[in-house]
Amino acid sequence: MAQTADLTITIKSIKGNKGNLMIGVGELQNPKSMKGDMARITNKTTTVQIKEVAKRAC
Repeated sequence: MAQTADLTITIKSIKGNKGNLMIGVGELQNPKSMKGDMARITNKTTTVQIKEVAKRAC
């Protein structure tokens, strides 16, 4: 069974200060592995938390 973890991504210094930003993670060759979320941009910053992202062995 694959191990998972929650992943929090914060992006700062975004040029615009309006709208939303879509963030996704996963393997492009395996679309079913993709997980993501959309977050509102506030004060040129956005934070999104993606739950249960599969851990990969390096």
